[in-house]
Amino acid sequence: MRPMTRLPPSRAWLSSFAALSLLAAMAAPAFSQGLPNERPPTPRGAAQGNPGIDPESGIPDNAAPSESDESPRGGMPTGQSNLPLPRFASLRAGEVNMRTGPGVRYPVDWVFHRRALPIEIVAEFGTWRKIRDEQGAEGWVHRSMLSGKRSAVTIGNAGSAQILRRAAEEDSAAVAKLEPGVLVNILECDGAWCRLETHGFRGWLPRKGLWGVKDGERIK
Repeated sequence: MRPMTRLPPSRAWLSSFAALSLLAAMAAPAFSQGLPNERPPTPRGAAQGNPGIDPESGIPDNAAPSESDESPRGGMPTGQSNLPLPRFASLRAGEVNMRTGPGVRYPVDWVFHRRALPIEIVAEFGTWRKIRDEQGAEGWVHRSMLSGKRSAVTIGNAGSAQILRRAAEEDSAAVAKLEPGVLVNILECDGAWCRLETHGFRGWLPRKGLWGVKDGERIK
C-alpha cells in the first residue's frame, strides 16, 4: 500500500506564491505572482543541445528526475558525492517526496510542491540525501530530485520587506520590494551582498536577508 502523502499546514507556503511588490517611479506599486523558475517542458524530440551533468544529481540537466531504490541493504553505500557537508542545493522537480529513511521502502513524510526551493543537505547514504528545509524539517530524498543550481528564499518578520537594489549599496536605486518567502535565483554572492533574479527582475540584496547561502560563501 502506497504511503499517504501530506503537505502540513505549517508548510503551506511551499505550494503558494509569496508576494512581490514592484516599485515603479512616480506610480503606485504593482503586484506580480508566479514562480520565477517554472518554464514549459520541452516537447519530446525537440533539440536538447549538449546537456551537462548536474554535480548534485549526477545526471544530465535535461534528464527526468525519478526515485529508485539504490540504497544498499548491506556493506558500504555507493553514490557518495564527496562534496562538503552541510551544503545548500535546490529541488529539481515540482513534486518531491521526503521520506523517513534513505530508500523507497521508507514512507513519505512530506511532499514538496515547489521546484527550485532551496534545501540544505546534511547527510548522505548511497544515492540518498538527508535534507533540511528553511523551517527545520528533515528527511531523505533521492539525489536525482536535487540540483546544484542555487536559489534562496527571503526571510524576515511577517509584514516586513526588503529592497532589491540596482547595485550592492544601501543607497542604490530600488528595483523591487521583496516580502518574506519570495523564491529567488542566486546569480552571484561575494561579501555581504548577493545578486539575485526573481520574476524577471535582477538586483542586489544583503546576504543576511536570505536563507539558502552560507555566511562568507562565494558564488559565481
